[in-house]
Amino acid sequence: LKELAQKLSVSEEAIRDTLKKLKRVREFPKVVAVTHKQEKDKATILGEKFLALILRFSKDWPDLLEKYLVPFDLEIFSNSNLQDIARQLMICYNNKVNKKDFTFNFNNFIKLIKEKQLKEYAEFLILLAEKEFSGRDKEETEKELRDIVKQLKRECLIGRLKEIETRLKRAERSGERKEADEITREFNKLTQELAKLI
Repeated sequence: LKELAQKLSVSEEAIRDTLKKLKRVREFPKVVAVTHKQEKDKATILGEKFLALILRFSKDWPDLLEKYLVPFDLEIFSNSNLQDIARQLMICYNNKVNKKDFTFNFNNFIKLIKEKQLKEYAEFLILLAEKEFSGRDKEETEKELRDIVKQLKRECLIGRLKEIETRLKRAERSGERKEADEITREFNKLTQELAKLI
């Protein structure tokens, strides 16, 4: 536990408490179940992997936050809890006056989160990262992050296209030709963006 705590920049007590909760509950997914209605969708799984990588490796490579999270549109996360954790990470990063000397510490980050549910979710993500991604070097981590960003964008665009398709059908049924043309242009623009990601 001591070695894991050092690697994750968390206290042994935090890991011990999390493990006790998991033993008590005996259902690992229950920590996350609060954030999901049923099964996780692809976008949620990708978002969890993305934030798990950022949380786990930002201590070793602080530039990951600036490169991958700061320019990121939080709306790409389909899950509001993932958006909240990402927002807290951005706040943590932006509060540093001299970003060149920025160092990430999970213990300090977790203290910024007020809601118990989000703290547990962040702890789940850091444990997920340790399980899934330990032993990776920076190059592997950055490749994984780029791939996940691309997939998240694709999932987001597909979701938006479905919404636009529904709006277009409604406009066509109600005879709103002008609105239907505008929606069609929007649909075509998003289709072209999606084609670039494939």
